[in-house]
Amino acid sequence: MVSHKQNAEAHAAVVEDLSPREHEVLLLRARGLTDAAIAGELGIAAVTVRHHMDAIRGKLQCHNRVQVLLVAQGRGLLERTRARRRR
Repeated sequence: MVSHKQNAEAHAAVVEDLSPREHEVLLLRARGLTDAAIAGELGIAAVTVRHHMDAIRGKLQCHNRVQVLLVAQGRGLLERTRARRRR
């Protein structure tokens, strides 16, 4: 069984591994935006959004985008801000 401390350490590692842009994409995806809508919101191409989602999927060790959102929610990644990384 995984202890609370191990879970917290794993969460911290994932948060640090996601780039600020990947975290933005993740938060927008969680709000239900499509690739095209995310691209418009961030001023990037839809294919770039797909690349970010692929990177996020790999970092969270998920098989699909639905699982990404479930894992991210379970780890508290959707409630956290990135302010501490922008020192």
